[in-house]
Amino acid sequence: MRAIFCILMALAFFVLPEEGKINPALVLCVDHYPPLQVIEGERVTGENVEVVKRLANRLEIELTFTPDTPFVRCIEYLKSGEIDLMVGLLWSAKRDEYAHLFLYDDLTIKTFFRHRHSKEINRFEDLEGLNIAVLRGVKQFAKFDNAPLGFFNKIEVNTLPAAFGMLNKRRVDAVAVTDYYGLQVLDSNEEYKKNIVQAAYREQSGTQVYIALSRKSRFVNYLDQFQQHTKEMFDGGEFIQIIIDFQKSHPEYYR
Repeated sequence: MRAIFCILMALAFFVLPEEGKINPALVLCVDHYPPLQVIEGERVTGENVEVVKRLANRLEIELTFTPDTPFVRCIEYLKSGEIDLMVGLLWSAKRDEYAHLFLYDDLTIKTFFRHRHSKEINRFEDLEGLNIAVLRGVKQFAKFDNAPLGFFNKIEVNTLPAAFGMLNKRRVDAVAVTDYYGLQVLDSNEEYKKNIVQAAYREQSGTQVYIALSRKSRFVNYLDQFQQHTKEMFDGGEFIQIIIDFQKSHPEYYR
């Protein structure tokens, strides 16, 4: 009898309540990987985590987290449905077999921003001799990342707003960035809009980043809501703004 009672209690925990409410909470598998995922005691934050928190809030679903869990183990949990979500994954046909993938960060188009009164940047060769601000630890595209030493000077910064501030004061000649991130920072500051323009030169890097919902998750019945909200948040620039706001508010994770 005791065993039957325990089974019934366990089943009750996973019952979906009436009127479309979801119970229990979504479980996001995380490891400590600042600034994307930050685990400090019971506090879990980071660029990726804040993105999922906002999504869960839109869905009106409680969000919980695993303890610091190695990435490979998180993947195995996602495959088996032991956890519901991961964030920060690249698309692959194999991953598509065990997870629904929702785009939240598109790093595909890389471009440059320059001061309005500086020379135009129409092609890669125009970067020669320039001081170019780049986010510390962030890759751009192969030709840029592997440029010969001394072809241009990379000035590492902690946040994009800091990079644009330097460009606005002409302390650097250009900022290398994903185009929509740069446009978001540009549009947020009237002085930047007066003094800074996007260069004509662009490159495709082909990097898109996804939130993954396990195909074995008990929340898979809410797939339409996940798709709707993630599309609205991506198309409306909400995901980008969350990441930029986190960068502004937590410079300590970018040092």
